[in-house]
Amino acid sequence: MSASTRSDARRNAGPYLYGREMAAIARVLESGQYGHTDVTEEFERRIAGFLGVPVAVAVAPAPQPSTPPSTPPCSPPGSAPAAR
Repeated sequence: MSASTRSDARRNAGPYLYGREMAAIARVLESGQYGHTDVTEEFERRIAGFLGVPVAVAVAPAPQPSTPPSTPPCSPPGSAPAAR
């Protein structure tokens, strides 16, 4: 692999945002609202049009806890509740 190939791979490996993309991101960040905004609604309208469907809904995965939630101790059915 030549040095020029490696530099192209590095350049393409990260998100480089310029012009309109950077300005759009700045508008969202400056608004302080990162959830469902007018930008989201515009995206949904445009992607629905692109896909040729009447409606599209943008979703994001829910954050996953870093540790599993603790569960209270259980008693077998028919036994007395655990003393506290």
